Amino acid sequence: IELRRSKMPVNVSGIKEMKKALGQVDKDLLKDVQAQIRVAMLPIRDKARGYAPQDSEVLSGWTKAAGITGPMKYRTFPKYNHAQVVEGIKYSAGRNKRNKGGWSASNYVSNNSAPGAIFETAGRKSGINGAPWIGRDVSNTDKTISHSNNPRAGAQFIAAAGPLVNARPQGMVGNNRGYKQYGRLIFRAAAEEQGKAMSHILKALDQTAATFVKRTEIRKAVNG
Repeated sequence: IELRRSKMPVNVSGIKEMKKALGQVDKDLLKDVQAQIRVAMLPIRDKARGYAPQDSEVLSGWTKAAGITGPMKYRTFPKYNHAQVVEGIKYSAGRNKRNKGGWSASNYVSNNSAPGAIFETAGRKSGINGAPWIGRDVSNTDKTISHSNNPRAGAQFIAAAGPLVNARPQGMVGNNRGYKQYGRLIFRAAAEEQGKAMSHILKALDQTAATFVKRTEIRKAVNG
């Protein structure tokens, strides 16, 4: 199970193995499991969509974003559009592409729009002061450097976006890149809903396992 824009994993051990086994021997039960996982994950998607600010709630300049002119040439900063951000927050039951570490996931909520990703993660790596500033007219394509006319643009943008929320389950161990577990849309929704979601999924898996055992016993009895 995964909730992602920056591929944030929230894992329940055994789901992948059970789905694979059911796909081989009992496709009806597999469909039931997929349906139950969907029921558990949609509230996270819907709550994340609800956290997307209206156009009037973000910095006014962001809804009128324009390309940067001058010696630098890079992609236009994406204009914020509430409808686009909401539409870009999706649930998928399919498996996504493997990342650089070789990992992939299925049954995930993702943030697929550029402005949605920016709102989700702004300040997550750079901190509340934003990226270091060198000015607009310096020919430098380093994306970790701010090229805005306003030296405080990054800090103002991050402050206006509001606080980041940690979606990492309490007590979870892992690498030291914990900043990737913070966000304002999916990550915030996951922090609030993942306990309910995991409880629902685990209950569904227990029921599926019990049903599978009963069906197997019946098949054995019928087939002698």
